[in-house]
Amino acid sequence: MKASPLPVAIYDLGGHRPVMIPEERLREIYELPNVVMVKDSSGEVGRRAEAIRARETNRELVLLNGDEFRAVEYLEAGYDGCLFGGAIAVMPLLQRIVSLVADGDWEEARRADAEMRRVLFGLYGGESIECWLTGLRHCLVKQGVFETDASFLGYPLTEECRKFGEAYAAENGH
Repeated sequence: MKASPLPVAIYDLGGHRPVMIPEERLREIYELPNVVMVKDSSGEVGRRAEAIRARETNRELVLLNGDEFRAVEYLEAGYDGCLFGGAIAVMPLLQRIVSLVADGDWEEARRADAEMRRVLFGLYGGESIECWLTGLRHCLVKQGVFETDASFLGYPLTEECRKFGEAYAAENGH
């Protein structure tokens, strides 16, 4: 990264993947002047704290939360915003959360965050996230964004996910 003439963005999945930057190395990497953005999907408090500390040195560092199940938690910690794949289906809820946080209404932001988690778990097949991309994609088909809910990753599309996505799309004007 030090040798790169280009700006560098880092996607930190933490312990969710077998290859990860060790937590004790995060700050030194995030403090490099060409590291301009971090998308943190780790959900790990220690990793989040290292990113916040790194911004004390690398003031241009943009910190984005990539864990859609912890929106308010990351914003409370000082992250700049959110970058979720699932936001494509729940954007009005995410916009509401960000607006409430900007207004300082943390209590209502937490309620909206809980509603967003409920919807995402419904689309993804519960806390096991059994039909992660397929449930989301099926909802997006019903919303007219995609034409097929086919998934090359092999996630199932359970009947429960299918029904939830269809109901959610219908409730939201699609």
